[in-house]
Amino acid sequence: MKRTRRIFLETGALGATTLFGLTSLRSSTAKPVTTDLPPEFPGQDRASVQAIVGASHSDLDKVREMVNARPALARARWDWGFGDWETPLGAASHMGTRDIAEVLIDHGASPNIFTHAMMGNEHLVRQSIETYPGIQSRVGPHGLSLLFHAQMPLRREFMEGDEKTRQEELVRYLEELGDADPKPESLEMTAESQQEYMGRYDFGSGTDEYFIIDRNERRGLLSMSRADQQSRVLFLVGERSFAPSGAPAVRIRFSENFKELQVFDPDLIVTARHVGT
Repeated sequence: MKRTRRIFLETGALGATTLFGLTSLRSSTAKPVTTDLPPEFPGQDRASVQAIVGASHSDLDKVREMVNARPALARARWDWGFGDWETPLGAASHMGTRDIAEVLIDHGASPNIFTHAMMGNEHLVRQSIETYPGIQSRVGPHGLSLLFHAQMPLRREFMEGDEKTRQEELVRYLEELGDADPKPESLEMTAESQQEYMGRYDFGSGTDEYFIIDRNERRGLLSMSRADQQSRVLFLVGERSFAPSGAPAVRIRFSENFKELQVFDPDLIVTARHVGT
């Protein structure tokens, strides 16, 4: 009996050791389950953020698909350049797409005065202006005014009846304020003088470390982009000094011989040198 008990204890101990050893071995050699993660993880990936903001301008089906899968995207925001931030709801608000705005709000987006202006909520717009005098002069994404947001649904020509009447009343109220539609101004430039600025300006050796200064044909103004990214319209505000759309405090200044440009916000951020067209 003693021998049998001793054998049991020894083999039991060996079995336990073997069991724990195998468990430990399995734990140490098991491979973690991962997928290809974007560099921003756990932040939202840039591609999805840009996609939801872009879709929110006009693509209801795409917006609904994206926020149903990932509701947090309804609260994302994208910088188009120089701090010109835009949320999905901001995009829907200045495009007058009420149906998209409602989907985004249902999934957690927070409406602001620009959304209320687009949706004809005059009492909320009035309340905001009475609470924060002067707020009617603030601009939304891309420098678009509060009055612009209120006018946009009427321009889309789908409103009628009482809804249209309420929207028109809001537009009249904002027009009467006299300062709800500020617009960036640009000093005059000839097409010949614009040519002096145009071309490629390098600020590094990377494949995308350069700016392109070109002409926005629709606006008749110069524009600036980094490599093949979205371009920003440039407003001439002084001698060889420009402000990009949506970022009135930023300055892009060119040297007298147009061989160099510098970006200030408000301090010097980058210097780029002209290398050709």
